[in-house]
Amino acid sequence: MLWHQFPSPIVCLAPMAGVTDWAFRQLLCELGKPDIMFTEFISVAGLCSDGRKELLKDMQFSASEQPLVVQFFGRNPDQFRSAANLAAELGFSGIDINAGCPDRAVQRQGAGAMLLKEPHLIPAIAKAIRDETPAIPLSIKVRVGYEQEDELDELLPYLQEALPEAITFHWRTRRQVYKGKANWNLAEKVVTFFSGEARNRIKLIGNGDIQSIREGEILCKRYGLDGFMIGRAAWAMPWLFGQLPANPSPQTRIGIMLRHLELFQEFCPQKNFVHFRRFVKSYISGFTGAREMRVELLRQPAPEAFRKVSQQFCEKLPAC
Repeated sequence: MLWHQFPSPIVCLAPMAGVTDWAFRQLLCELGKPDIMFTEFISVAGLCSDGRKELLKDMQFSASEQPLVVQFFGRNPDQFRSAANLAAELGFSGIDINAGCPDRAVQRQGAGAMLLKEPHLIPAIAKAIRDETPAIPLSIKVRVGYEQEDELDELLPYLQEALPEAITFHWRTRRQVYKGKANWNLAEKVVTFFSGEARNRIKLIGNGDIQSIREGEILCKRYGLDGFMIGRAAWAMPWLFGQLPANPSPQTRIGIMLRHLELFQEFCPQKNFVHFRRFVKSYISGFTGAREMRVELLRQPAPEAFRKVSQQFCEKLPAC
C-alpha cells in the first residue's frame, strides 16, 4: 500500500499544471525529491477523445520518479474508469482524483472544485476506479468547500464513503483560490471525523502555504496529520526537498536553472520554449541585479540565446 509504506510525516509534491512536468520531476530527482510526487493534472475526458495522443505525452515518466501518482480531473465515472486502466498499464504507483482545482477552465467542465458542489460524484468516481484497478492505491485531493468552510461538514461523509488510501486537504475554499491564509485549524475537525477503522485506513495530508519541510513537520505534529504537500513553494524553490540552503547563491541558482533548461529540452521537446519562462522568477530573484537579469532573459526567443545571456550574467558575478 503506497501511502502506508512511509513513516509520518509523508512529504509530497503537489500536482501543478505547467509546473510538475517530466522535466521538473527529473530535476527534483537530482536535487532531492519528496516521498511522493504527482504529475500535472490530466483530463479524463481528453484521454477519451481525439486529444488522447497529446495528453499521453504528459503521462511519460522515468523509474527514478517513483513512487509517482497521476492526478486525473473530470466528472464522468466511466471516463475515470478508462483513465485508471491506462494508468495501470503505464505503471503509475497511484491515482489521485482532483476534487479541488479552482481553475476556471477546469470548472467549466464540471470538474475540479465543481465536484465540491456535487460531492456524491466523488465516491461514484472512486468506485469506478477501484472496480477497474483494485490494486492501484487511490487518493483524493480536495478543498474544504466551494464557497464556505462549513461545507466541509457535508463533504466529509462522501470522502469517507469513497474509502481512498489518502486524502489531501487544501485548507482554503474554491472561492479563496490562493487569497488569504490557509485555515489549518480545520484539520482538527477532519482528524476528529476520521476515527476508528477509517483513521487506520486513510492517511490525512495537509496542504496550503507551507514554505519549508520543517514547517510541514511542525504542522503535522500540531494537528495530528499523517503528511503534508508542498506546491507553490516547491515551484519557487525546486531545491526545497534537498540539502541546499533555502537561499542558494546566485551562481547556484543560475546553474540549477540551466540544468532545468537541459532537462526541459530533453524531456519536454513538444512544449514551446515559452513554457519554460514561468520558472525564471524562481531562479532569478533575491540577489542584486536579479530584476535586470529576469527582464533580459524573458526577452530571449530561444533556449540557445537564453543560455548565452545566463552565462554572460554569471560571469559578471563575484567568484562565479
